[in-house]
Amino acid sequence: MALRVRFVVPVIASILILGTLTPSFGLVITNTGLAIDGLATDSGIVAFKVSESDQGADLNADSDTSDDVLHVFDSSTLTTTNTGLASIASLQFCRLGISADSGIVVFRVSEGRQGATDLNGDGDTSDNVLHIFDSNTPTSSPTITNTGLAIAGLTTDSGIVAFGVSESRQDATDLNGDGDALDNVLHIANIEEGSGPPSDPGGGEGNSDPPADPGPPVDPPGEGNPPDNPGPPVDPPGLP
Repeated sequence: MALRVRFVVPVIASILILGTLTPSFGLVITNTGLAIDGLATDSGIVAFKVSESDQGADLNADSDTSDDVLHVFDSSTLTTTNTGLASIASLQFCRLGISADSGIVVFRVSEGRQGATDLNGDGDTSDNVLHIFDSNTPTSSPTITNTGLAIAGLTTDSGIVAFGVSESRQDATDLNGDGDALDNVLHIANIEEGSGPPSDPGGGEGNSDPPADPGPPVDPPGEGNPPDNPGPPVDPPGLP
């Protein structure tokens, strides 16, 4: 079953920098002013969960202060983005290629903690739904994609996100064709930039197109090749 993007979540963005410190040895230290509970870093991006109870504020607009809300700090601009989404468990980055910056964060959003919101369309609010944060979008603000899939475990590497989808939490859907809805079924998403079906490589080496018909074989010249028909034998000249 291929990954299907359900909808894009609007980003609640704000600059939350309280100030920077520059010690005598030149290191710039930024105070975000945010009380955190779990973080991950990669390629100049810091993803972290802000504790609403420790911060004394409702950060995802669900009228309580009991959630951990995902924020992303970009060291190149010294800005922090509040996604407005209650994240649970660990945060993970998905690197786009070996030499490219990441800027991709995959995380689970709790429906119950997100104001009892049904994020995968199954009629309940008890699931943890996979979301993808992409700070590399060519717009003024990052993009957050809700995959609409209730997941059970995930891992990432080189632009690939591998995760299990819970059949029972995905509207009791049989995803592996065994007649029940009790399993966690592996799904794989390729979110590497420029991914897609390979293009026709043309006539170069490795082309999968069959070669053109070369026509009937031609006997190569050289030793071992039968001579042309010399015609009738000629009597050798006699002795003098």
